[in-house]
Amino acid sequence: MQLFAQILVNGILLGGLYGLMALGMGLVWGVLNIVNLAHGALIMLGGYAVYYLYTKGGIDPFAALPIAMVLLFLFGYLLQRFLLNLIVRSAQLNTLLITTASTSSSSIWPRSSSAPTSAPSTLRTRAATSTSAA
Repeated sequence: MQLFAQILVNGILLGGLYGLMALGMGLVWGVLNIVNLAHGALIMLGGYAVYYLYTKGGIDPFAALPIAMVLLFLFGYLLQRFLLNLIVRSAQLNTLLITTASTSSSSIWPRSSSAPTSAPSTLRTRAATSTSAA
């Protein structure tokens, strides 16, 4: 029964995340008339930022969330200011090409460094102790 409840909560949380991503894409498309394919890549960069702040910086993941939000806000603002504002009035295909290029260029950063292949040992230890205590 506990496993079912955990799966149910995980499904609701994941559905909420998908809904927020879709809402963000819909808002950008409705207001700016840009199909921003870099939206998902920026969300993943936020996840990588929190991960690296935790593993390399030793910052608690919940404390790293606001730091990652500020960093990705600044990156998104600069992307909008210096790249996307130049193509807002152009053809739809141009905006699609630019956001696709920014998606591929922003996803190079995690691969060029030591990308996570498994959970850090501290997370595995916590998970093992929490399941054995139950």
